[in-house]
Amino acid sequence: MESTPAYQLTHPRLLKALLALITFGTFNSMVRLIASSYGASIGLELLVLVVTALIPWVHYLYPSGIGAKVMKLLSVVQGVVSAVQLFLVFKPEFQFSSGPGTWLLFFGAEFLSLVVHALMFRASNVHMEESGFRETVEWLDGIAKDK
Repeated sequence: MESTPAYQLTHPRLLKALLALITFGTFNSMVRLIASSYGASIGLELLVLVVTALIPWVHYLYPSGIGAKVMKLLSVVQGVVSAVQLFLVFKPEFQFSSGPGTWLLFFGAEFLSLVVHALMFRASNVHMEESGFRETVEWLDGIAKDK
């Protein structure tokens, strides 16, 4: 048996915690989408939600170099889309509000979004690890020599 390189997640617990957050958020968004409208684009919106929720799960279960690149690209795209979407949500509030509360809430939401997407970018890192028969035999030899 030959040793084969295998990808391992660098931060598996961080990715697992973010997956719980993503799953909850995606489920919540799907329920709100189904409850609010039955337009023609609901199928496309549900498909986008499912795909963006499944990509991190697939990367968690089967880490790879390509998966890490896709996850990093996804986290950057989602971060930009999130920033634009938050601005569009708060834009009407900026016209009618004169106090700093709206601005503070907007910048707080933007900062939280930036933190979550930066953590997702970091959690998608993988590293190569040799796995196979040779390493197992060397490890067992090391145990025998220690005794």
